[in-house]
Amino acid sequence: MLFYWRMKNRGLSLTEVVISLFLLSFVALIVLSMTQTGFLHQKRNQELARASLLASKTIAEIRLWAQDIGNFQSDWSTYNTTLTYPEFPNHQVEVRALAAGRPLHSPSNELESQWESDPRGTRDLPRAVVPVEITVKWSGNDRDTFRILTYVAEPQRDVTGATYAITGPTPDSIGMNQSTKYAISVNDASGRPLQNLLFTWKADNRYFTEAPDSPRNGREFRIVRDKVVKPPTAPPPSVSPVQCYANFGGVNIPIIPKGVRLP
Repeated sequence: MLFYWRMKNRGLSLTEVVISLFLLSFVALIVLSMTQTGFLHQKRNQELARASLLASKTIAEIRLWAQDIGNFQSDWSTYNTTLTYPEFPNHQVEVRALAAGRPLHSPSNELESQWESDPRGTRDLPRAVVPVEITVKWSGNDRDTFRILTYVAEPQRDVTGATYAITGPTPDSIGMNQSTKYAISVNDASGRPLQNLLFTWKADNRYFTEAPDSPRNGREFRIVRDKVVKPPTAPPPSVSPVQCYANFGGVNIPIIPKGVRLP
């Protein structure tokens, strides 16, 4: 009992005090470190949210700007630059646009329907979209960066008053097992080229067949004479062996190709 009473009433030794202070300091450091880490994560998340908002704002501006076909067909120097916004003074927006654009390969069944069982590859729309990379930075640290890649599509075009130019047939007269070709370009009423068209070509199979090397881009068409035609009593006239339509946005633009002479 005497020993128990002495142990119960004695104070802490210096060693126990030091150990207790060490443990308390260690726990305090852990709590402080966790608090600081949580604060830094929260701050970074806030900066990422601001950067995402700023990137979305920039994308919306670019899409609105590109709705003008003159802007879309330009060199995109307006959006190959670094942008700043007063409401985001600590952020810089680096925009890099690939003005050459990218084609779309076989984007619909309608495009592919005219090329069934054709081994020459995919049908494509040239320069249908322009890739735009947006990088938002808010410090000198490479880690503090938000990057996104988007694509801006060619705007809807008005084909009212569209004009076309067609060359060919070249040559304009062909014999058996010889071929000739047509080439076509279409512009809108302002003289700007309409590139992303769905061309439909048909050869009169009484005289001709589409040539195996006729490209699939639709802007060229080649035919080969592989049918025997009995000569009439008079010299054979020119025949119109090809029909062509250029379709944009569901609107057909009829094309009238020149005839081919059959010697």
